[in-house]
Amino acid sequence: RIELIQDLEFDVASSRLRLSRDGKFLAATGVYPPQVKVYELSELSMKFERHMDCETVQFEILSDDYSKMAFLQADRTIEFHAKFGTYYKTRIPKVGRDMIYDKHNCDLVVVGSTNEAYRLNLENGRFLKPYSLLSSGANAIDQSVLHGLFAVATDAGVVECWDPRARRRVGVTDVAAAVGVADHMRNLSLYDSVGATALRFEPEGIHLGVGTSDGHTALYDLRSSKPLMVKDQQYGQAIVDIRHHRTSEGSYLLAADRKILKVWDKASPEGELFASIEPPADINEVCVCDQSGLVMFATEQPRMHVYFVPALGAAPKWCSFLDSLTEELEETQRNEVFEDYKFVTREELQAVGLGGLVGTNMLKAYMHGFFVDSQLYARSKAVMNPFAYDDYRKQKVQEKMQGKAEQRIALKTPLPKVNRDLAEKILERKDQVEEGKAATELEGKVSKARSSERKKVAAEGKLLDDDRFSALFNKQDFQIDKESAEYKLLHPSESAADARQRTREVDEENFEAVDDLDSGVSDAESSGEEGADDDPAARVSKGYYGGMRGNATRGSNVEGKKKIEAAKKRGRLNMFEVKPGHEAAALRSAGVAGDGAPAGKKGRKMTMGERAEGASAPTKFEPRGAGLGAGRQMTFAA
Repeated sequence: RIELIQDLEFDVASSRLRLSRDGKFLAATGVYPPQVKVYELSELSMKFERHMDCETVQFEILSDDYSKMAFLQADRTIEFHAKFGTYYKTRIPKVGRDMIYDKHNCDLVVVGSTNEAYRLNLENGRFLKPYSLLSSGANAIDQSVLHGLFAVATDAGVVECWDPRARRRVGVTDVAAAVGVADHMRNLSLYDSVGATALRFEPEGIHLGVGTSDGHTALYDLRSSKPLMVKDQQYGQAIVDIRHHRTSEGSYLLAADRKILKVWDKASPEGELFASIEPPADINEVCVCDQSGLVMFATEQPRMHVYFVPALGAAPKWCSFLDSLTEELEETQRNEVFEDYKFVTREELQAVGLGGLVGTNMLKAYMHGFFVDSQLYARSKAVMNPFAYDDYRKQKVQEKMQGKAEQRIALKTPLPKVNRDLAEKILERKDQVEEGKAATELEGKVSKARSSERKKVAAEGKLLDDDRFSALFNKQDFQIDKESAEYKLLHPSESAADARQRTREVDEENFEAVDDLDSGVSDAESSGEEGADDDPAARVSKGYYGGMRGNATRGSNVEGKKKIEAAKKRGRLNMFEVKPGHEAAALRSAGVAGDGAPAGKKGRKMTMGERAEGASAPTKFEPRGAGLGAGRQMTFAA
């Protein structure tokens, strides 16, 4: 820490800071008692100090040096000072909040808790007709050096622009609506609405920066009603000062609330954050030296704080030694670490009930969230969810027990807890490819298809070894839901295989294979008379209904005979009979044709197990027709 200017302090706090136009003097006001101090920068010391009767709200330096100044005080008094001291005092009807001096026509314009902007002409020494504003009060006023327009920030979140030559309003912009707040133009009498609290013209006169009471800053181009960018201070407090700063390095917008000063880069596409300065006390006003990186703060502490940011520009001529000092400091690297702090977002703060701490010293704004004390966050979380520790303890105990159980059981292949089927499939494919690789090496041939398949399987095998994908097999949130419609659409073959597996399980549960099938079929084919097998109930109990045998014995069904002959050539015709203890009613389902299956192509493709699933009532059998086909044809009647 370096004491740049001697006695740069007040007894209690400082309120306002101003640099003279020639850049040689610095004027500051503070309390208590109310006083003004002027510093000569070339000497880095105080030139004089004066005491006043009331606290200063705002002041303006009327001349190029410190010889003429005007002070707006809290008791509605405007006090004029010359080199020798107090020169004249006058009063305004309402309490003033801000004022600006128009050097083109010598008007001192004052705005405050009224819908009028008072004009005091210093050349004639009298008040002129005031400007009539749309809002019931104004918080700030500024004038462009280039084109002379006045801009007034009102309580309703509206910025009004006035032309002093025509003495009329030339434009109105609703800043509150632009920053995402409700449109307050419909009702300008709302005192609790979001208002515009600070504004500043760029020296070039094209851009206008406006700050609101909820901590937003909007940068406008006077040729458009929409802001170029809108930035949030994240503390929710009113903007107290805005500055435009241009150096050889770039152009910047400085916005300060009570807690922090943020520097936004205008040249970046979205106005990125360039730097931020957080003094140890609440900020009242900011003063930036032109074409340099020296920033001074008037705060709620006795000493005024001065910061030098080399990235914003070089040091002023009257303190050029700062450049050499900063070069020496840059050689020593310092790593700042936030110990015992936890980074949380605004939503996480609200979840633990700490949303009311926004804007206090308990939180440090950083990027899109805040740093909060770890112990405070842990205590608040425990209060909001008192059973969180019990749940955490149970989870840890369960994980420990599962770990011990796995240690007792020797697993051939360690598989993860989550997505075990996926892991098994990957390992199986890997083993198959390894076997195919060995066989290929023996043959001495390598095909491109097998090479690409190996590469694909090798990439899949990395899923089990790569730490980046460990959550896929460890966290329950990544469990694959095979019953979801999306999974079935992406894996139709697996869904069909599962259906076939369920069918086989039902068949094995209700039916058993017939060993003496060949002899039974040959006997039936060689005999044209009705025998014991002509009994419908007997045929069903032996499993001959609705299958290939029934189709083969019908003279008209030539296709069935061909299927049986093909099965004989293969060596065996697989047929099944109903297991003991299962009723024949299980072979009937709703909406079946005469042979116990649904009519049409779908019925012919159904397996014995699918037909058994549709059984609904006991069934009796009645032979239909007469002659040779009577024993081969049957119906089911409940």
